[in-house]
Amino acid sequence: MRLTLFVFVALLLAGCLPQHHLAAQKPASQLIVRGEATIKVKPDQVEMSLEAVTSAASADEALATNADAVVQLRQLLEIEGLSHEDYRTGQFSIQPQWSRPPRPAPAAWAPEIIGYRVRNSLLVTTAKIELAGRLLALAQQAGVNKVGNLRFSLADPEEASRQAIAAATAKARLRAATLAQAAGVKLGKLIEARVEETAAGRQPRLMMAEASLARSAVNNVPISAGEVEVKAAVVLSYALAD
Repeated sequence: MRLTLFVFVALLLAGCLPQHHLAAQKPASQLIVRGEATIKVKPDQVEMSLEAVTSAASADEALATNADAVVQLRQLLEIEGLSHEDYRTGQFSIQPQWSRPPRPAPAAWAPEIIGYRVRNSLLVTTAKIELAGRLLALAQQAGVNKVGNLRFSLADPEEASRQAIAAATAKARLRAATLAQAAGVKLGKLIEARVEETAAGRQPRLMMAEASLARSAVNNVPISAGEVEVKAAVVLSYALAD
């Protein structure tokens, strides 16, 4: 009798174990939400590329004219209070200019060098954003005839990025609570929280991408710094309570 009871209990436990194991492996119901946020902050630095482009019949003449413009620009920048840390040499190139074929071109025609073009740019990054328009005027005065990549940005965007992430997280939590209440379920513990890096901390370029400058007597080019947008997106995953 005792042996029979022992076998019965063992068989009963053996039948229950697989069911508990399957229950433990059963995926819990989840609620996944996404939150986005965009904050606007005032920029604290301005960036631009000031380029001198000169052409002449000889390479020496093109180089000399270009060097004069760049040296004069550097002097004007220092007069305005910029230091050597605020600017650096960007791209420099010297290229021959070739003659174009006549029409109709003779069979023995070959291109010839008719001149040289020199490009030399200064990359300016300064916290003196109020001087943005003034710097463009100085470039005109120095003979620098091209400006590119003009934008206002943040020297340290990390703080603004944290604010955007916090705002996006708050929106995601509110969305999760609203959705759970509407569906008649209860939120359980937070399973996962992640930031979508592709959307976090984007800083769109403002102003113009490239423009040509001509010599003039303008002392200041009117420019508005505006605001910088910093975006963030987060995804939260909640377990649903039984």
